Amino acid sequence: LVAFVASIALTATPGKAGELIKFVLLRSRFSISLTKGSGILLIERLGDLFAVSALAIGGLTLFIDLSSYVLASVIVVGAVVVLATKSRVMLVRAQAIPKLRALSLKLMNMLDAVQLLLRPLPLVIGGSLALTAWSCEALAFHFLIARLGIHCSLLISFSIYGLSTLAGALSMLPGGIGGVEVVMVFLLTRLATPASVATVAVVIFRLCTLWLFSLIGVIFLFAWMVFLTKRRRPN
Repeated sequence: LVAFVASIALTATPGKAGELIKFVLLRSRFSISLTKGSGILLIERLGDLFAVSALAIGGLTLFIDLSSYVLASVIVVGAVVVLATKSRVMLVRAQAIPKLRALSLKLMNMLDAVQLLLRPLPLVIGGSLALTAWSCEALAFHFLIARLGIHCSLLISFSIYGLSTLAGALSMLPGGIGGVEVVMVFLLTRLATPASVATVAVVIFRLCTLWLFSLIGVIFLFAWMVFLTKRRRPN
């Protein structure tokens, strides 16, 4: 739990790739492979993409011009799943090439973790937890804009949040900075919200869900470095 929260200190990285640090931290005390950790992180990101896409789908009839974001995310999830299930043969063949042997072995370990987590039970459990977590953040967005006088249905709030987050994720900018804010303000103004009010709402929301959360991660990361590194493995 401490390692997971500590990794949020680097969540404002492209694709949240910085969260791989949680496996680096765990490796300092346990025998955890970074290649398998990379596979786990990949499935985490796919779960996030699935959950945010599910939140965004509800509002496509309202914001049909942004349906391309959802379509792109569905294509990405499908492509990764197909690639994970079909790439083992290519990796086995690559091991016959001396220069590619070390890399192919690492990718094979990563693929093992991916395929294990793509089984029905862990996939359903992980997807459900991801959907619950992102729904809580969307609910916080709905509560915030309501307090600022922006009244809309829960479905619309969830859709605005989902579409904005998708835009930020597909932009591949650190933490979706810029993409999330612009799309979120744009969609709020389409609800006849003054641009100034929409901007304030988005700034407060992002301060709470990105920067405050990252600060909490920094605190946990510092706690790990101070207290838990003393118990790391002898090697």
